[in-house]
Amino acid sequence: MRKAIVIALAFVGLIATARFLRPKSWFYEVPIYQRAPLLWAYLKRTAMATRHHLGVDPAAPLVEFERIAPAHPVFHIVSPISQREE
Repeated sequence: MRKAIVIALAFVGLIATARFLRPKSWFYEVPIYQRAPLLWAYLKRTAMATRHHLGVDPAAPLVEFERIAPAHPVFHIVSPISQREE
């Protein structure tokens, strides 16, 4: 079963996503204690564009990402289609 959940990061009030979102998508904020691994993975993929926003080196240990996690909201974005697939 395919799950169409997209992880997005909010930087300076803007949502950065990898795919087009339908108007009726739901945004669920990821708790702070779960953000560090997501921020780390996102930075590893997009370091050229996002290193400045996060202020952490992609090679930094996970502890550094835990330190910055409260300042960087992370969202699970769920479309109505993915809800029907579950």
